[in-house]
Amino acid sequence: MTQLRQISRPALVAAAPDHATAPFVLGSITERLTIEQITCDVSDLLGFTADELVGRSLLTIVAPEDRSRLAGMINRTAAFRSRTAQALRFMLRTGGTRTCHLLLMPASPRNACAFLIATGAMSANGTGSTRVAPAQPLHAGPSGTADPLATLTTRERQIVDGIARGDRVPAIARALYLSRGTVRNHLSSAYRKLGVPGQQELIDLLREQR
Repeated sequence: MTQLRQISRPALVAAAPDHATAPFVLGSITERLTIEQITCDVSDLLGFTADELVGRSLLTIVAPEDRSRLAGMINRTAAFRSRTAQALRFMLRTGGTRTCHLLLMPASPRNACAFLIATGAMSANGTGSTRVAPAQPLHAGPSGTADPLATLTTRERQIVDGIARGDRVPAIARALYLSRGTVRNHLSSAYRKLGVPGQQELIDLLREQR
């Protein structure tokens, strides 16, 4: 049995009062957003096994249109060392999405988080300590990578790499023989996939990945 960072049973009861009838999942992510451990209950909630998710980025199991909201939650939790809760659409293994409530809790090191995913509404109150069994380690594969950049197309990656070098859209467009509008469209698609709202957040994410 391994203790998840700073999660407590009283905290979870307060956060998910309907836990007796609504399934919920406990886990933790590293400062690079990689799922470090997760309870087996995730198979009931989303259809994935714990082994399939350990080693993947948390971003990859949230619907693309909600990834910027997740990124904002993570930033607030890390910056203010406080719990944040919000409803997000999570990806199902069988396809489609399911709306669940996500509670993030600050952990150590600074940018790491513990999390709770539940079908019932939650608040961000409560304190204490609980223990869960760690999920088995998983070697990342093509469909289960911890690198969020792996979700990008080759062209999107080229443009993102240009942004990381400090290039502006006109320079990237000339280098790749594309119109500026096409570059911006690819860049917008990359923002959605990576769950970032803009260029500065993209640069910050790229720095974390290096």
